[in-house]
Amino acid sequence: DRSLTTNTRSETRRSTRSTTAEATRLNKAVEQEFSQIQPLYDLMDDDFDRWSLKPYAIDEDNDGVIAPEDAYTTNNPRVLAGKIIAFLESTKELIRIPYTTEKEDQENANSNAERLAIGFRDAWASTVRTGRIFLRGLLLKNERGDTVPDMLPFDPRHTVVRFGAEEPEWVAVRKIQSRREIRTRFTGFKFSDDREELGDDFNEHSSAFDIYFRRRNPDFDKDDKESMPFTYWNGVLVNSKWARTPEELFTTRFPIAVVATDSTMPLSPTETEDQPFLQEGSSIFAENRGIWDTKNRLGSYANHLAHLAADPPKVFSSIEGETELEDGTGEAGSVVNLATAND
Repeated sequence: DRSLTTNTRSETRRSTRSTTAEATRLNKAVEQEFSQIQPLYDLMDDDFDRWSLKPYAIDEDNDGVIAPEDAYTTNNPRVLAGKIIAFLESTKELIRIPYTTEKEDQENANSNAERLAIGFRDAWASTVRTGRIFLRGLLLKNERGDTVPDMLPFDPRHTVVRFGAEEPEWVAVRKIQSRREIRTRFTGFKFSDDREELGDDFNEHSSAFDIYFRRRNPDFDKDDKESMPFTYWNGVLVNSKWARTPEELFTTRFPIAVVATDSTMPLSPTETEDQPFLQEGSSIFAENRGIWDTKNRLGSYANHLAHLAADPPKVFSSIEGETELEDGTGEAGSVVNLATAND
């Protein structure tokens, strides 16, 4: 039927336009969220440097007095985090998954999920990271057709969320990859300014957003207890285009659990504080950041003075010597030639 074919094509074009507009809207919202809370990620990076024992860097005010080998780095952050993580991993939890069916296979699947959730705690992220922790929780079918729990934590450093009234509207996980990797991962995807044939953009990088989001359920019936107002989807965005077309997840709740790393309530901006998110869910390092930085500085000065005491600068005077001190004359073991004659 020609009219039926025409109508089908028209619906397909409308669906494509809708999906394209949705991709643009979501991509813009995700990028704005990442940009807005960049100070939070800077704080995470600083905390990660403390946890990984990145060597303390003598700042520019040092003016070359303290040599890099004299820099002191305390291991207090790593020791403290290790103790807290060990404590969290040794605690016992009770988790129950609500369900309405009494089918034995579903009950067994939920029991497996409960056991896995009890065994899983993102102790590292809730200790070292600032802000929130993210956990995907789904029940999936394996190759044998069995229902199995799937739980995957996401790194808060590369994850953002937009909250709705009762649950998230979307959660996006960023993965920065080269254009070559993105083309390999998503067959057929092309960038708007694709220069693949020239081979000159392989080292350029773009962000791929693995996004979980919800759509209004057109068949929702508020009088039907089994009917849900939203359907939940997952796709991958690259440069405001779908690199992987969204697929429905067939879950009755938003698939990502989002919780703060501590008990601080969500804060709102004020006249004097426009970045309250920096105070939400502080890492275990929050109260000691300034103390450890001071300890590193004082320890570096102590190392420098001990080095000078063990091998002090040596001063020699002669008629042909220099009349002014040069750079490096305050270092351990240095030789300083001073002139005794006037010019």
